Amino acid sequence: MAFLVLGVSLWFFIHIFPSIFSKLRLHFLDLIGLKIYQAIFSILLLTSFAIIIYGWKNTIPLTIYDLSDFGKQLNWVLMFVALILFMSGIHPTNLKRFIRHPMLLGVATWAFGHLLVNGDIRSIILFGGMGAWSLLSIVTINRRDGDWLKPKKVPIKKDAITISIAIIMYVVLLFVHPYLSGVKIIAI
Repeated sequence: MAFLVLGVSLWFFIHIFPSIFSKLRLHFLDLIGLKIYQAIFSILLLTSFAIIIYGWKNTIPLTIYDLSDFGKQLNWVLMFVALILFMSGIHPTNLKRFIRHPMLLGVATWAFGHLLVNGDIRSIILFGGMGAWSLLSIVTINRRDGDWLKPKKVPIKKDAITISIAIIMYVVLLFVHPYLSGVKIIAI
């Protein structure tokens, strides 16, 4: 369990560092340059991901609560919403006119949905940690960046493309989920 906590904590800190310590980040950028900063960031990020995977595999999934009967159906809906939000953070959409950080909100939705169906200690650490990181990131980025300048309206076609990509990703994830997590979500 210690490795899982370490990996999630490292992920959390790496991502939250630029918004909480923006002046220190700028100092590092001046000192080492953008490319080296990005390389260090990427290496730390991959390291945290590897530690999370190792920690996940080596943590006994001791059950703390069980909401799976209630949570399964809601989780199916939340995962689709999470993918739309996540993809809206990458692509230009009109959703960005209403939600400042759709990608981070997508991560929070993903985490909450997974906490509804996974009440074991390792899931609580992973999904709880990722959800907390995404919500804290929204707050710290808003504080760092100040007032929100809403983007201009985009053609509805861009929204349709983003939703189509989310649908495709949703279907693909239904089938690859067992290979990513070891958990089947549909019977084949």
